[in-house]
Amino acid sequence: MEEQNKIIEHTEEKFFRDGFYKTTMDEIATELRMSKKTIYKFFPSKDDLIHSIAKFFMNRMRSKILPALQSDKNAIEKLGDLINILAKASDKISAARMEELKRHYPSIWNEIDNFR
Repeated sequence: MEEQNKIIEHTEEKFFRDGFYKTTMDEIATELRMSKKTIYKFFPSKDDLIHSIAKFFMNRMRSKILPALQSDKNAIEKLGDLINILAKASDKISAARMEELKRHYPSIWNEIDNFR
């Protein structure tokens, strides 16, 4: 499980920075100093890896958004908290990356869009 999380965390940053479509599994393996075989043990394809990263990101967002909504703060304070959470997320993943997901990975994009 530790290796799997390491792959997800590293690759999430790389994908968000360099792009989903452009990044290769060879690059990921090299940067992680592990074989592609190890990566493919957890993620049989690049699409599976991207899907896992999307789920990881959505779960992390959910774990930040729900407590903000369920807090005892008033509506204005909750809105401020939500704006801060979403602003930090948009700093991490650009509109160009979202567009890339939409174009090259439509099934993953649909899940993200439904989550939003």
